[in-house]
Amino acid sequence: MKLIKKLSLVAMLFVAVLSLAACAPKDPTDAKEKLEKDGYSVVVDGTVTPGLLKIFGVEGIKSVITASKEDEVVQAYYFEDKAAAKDAMSKLSEWAENNGKESNFKRSGKWLYAGSEQGMKDFN
Repeated sequence: MKLIKKLSLVAMLFVAVLSLAACAPKDPTDAKEKLEKDGYSVVVDGTVTPGLLKIFGVEGIKSVITASKEDEVVQAYYFEDKAAAKDAMSKLSEWAENNGKESNFKRSGKWLYAGSEQGMKDFN
């Protein structure tokens, strides 16, 4: 009986790790395909917006995805690595706090994303 409980626990942990690892798309191409499949109009920008954000000290952005569908919207920033995404998240949080704004940005691996509640769920 103890063996069955241990195996069940290991199986549940394995499923939990897989579900966490599978949250955000692996790259901008996958994100675009996923959102278009869900009915979103999607624009991928790898030059203009990343360049503008670099002026404001946000480094390491490779692509920006903007997607909309009726009243739903999501904007996602894909970074070179997790460290760049984490650094940008702290900068955005600090900026929002210093300017009396709220930010609903979330981070998942190399991604930062924000938008309507449903848009963010659809992105993940």
